[in-house]
Amino acid sequence: SIQAVIRGRACGWPIGLRPNLVNFSPSSQAVMATSSVPAETPATASGCCGMLQAVRRMPRVMVFAVAVTCFQFLEGPPLFSTKATMVSCPMPEPSPLGTCPRGSYFEDGRCEAQPRSSPEWSLSPKCADQIVVTSRITKVEAVLGIPAALGSLWAQLAAGPILDTVGRKPVMLFGVACITIYSVLVSASTFLDWHGFLAMVSLARLFSGVASVQAPATQAMVADLTHGNPILRANAYAVCVALDSLGMVICFMSMYPLLKLNLPSYVWVWAAFSAVAAFMLFSFSFMLRETLPKPIEGRSGRMSTASSGGTQASSSETDLECVQG
Repeated sequence: SIQAVIRGRACGWPIGLRPNLVNFSPSSQAVMATSSVPAETPATASGCCGMLQAVRRMPRVMVFAVAVTCFQFLEGPPLFSTKATMVSCPMPEPSPLGTCPRGSYFEDGRCEAQPRSSPEWSLSPKCADQIVVTSRITKVEAVLGIPAALGSLWAQLAAGPILDTVGRKPVMLFGVACITIYSVLVSASTFLDWHGFLAMVSLARLFSGVASVQAPATQAMVADLTHGNPILRANAYAVCVALDSLGMVICFMSMYPLLKLNLPSYVWVWAAFSAVAAFMLFSFSFMLRETLPKPIEGRSGRMSTASSGGTQASSSETDLECVQG
């Protein structure tokens, strides 16, 4: 039937089984010619060459993905060290045997804090008991994870409707703005006491969870730029996964020398993160281009639309006009 031929053209006929369209009537050929059948997939390489081709096709999106991923990984280890430096406790008393807890040493009948250069340092300049520091951090870690999880849940639920209404670029920039706010709040929290620090970091973690909305926005932009080419789309998604792993490696390689310094305060580290995040927000506002498909009027007078997943329009509607980035 005509519909079977149309489906065969969409999926690609095997060699030797392609039908002879001459045998069809002129009216049938007109129906098949005007039907909304996707064009043949352009030749796309696979493997490493295909991934390089995906990077060349959408360099701005890939730069955004690797920059945001690396930045989010970079902020993890300093946050743990920042929480440790905010823990305070009284100076421990020596035991009857003249021993002191880990993080301090016995001298002249009292316990003294280990220097920051010592492997026995307590991780906090305000507390010389390493057990107290680590136990308090462990207790608050689960509490601080709640606002981040709630923010991420809201971001994932609201991402779909917002992406198809507002667009991809504004959502991606909103995610970078949330990362900037997160860095500023953590930097300001280092000037507060322990309870104020926890309250402000909880608010900052909420913004860090909401910042995850940039992930589906990036995937939607990749889908727009690879519309009609599933092989290129698969290669582009593979590059995004590879960039996530690359960001993790860069994070640990660059943060280890910084954490090894055992800084008494990380306020300047978070101030630098805030400045870098603000620069990223300013730069990507000019670099990125909107790729949300714009509906155009079809031949039948109706408006054709498409979702971010690249769903096909009906046979009476025309293809979508997409502004490539």
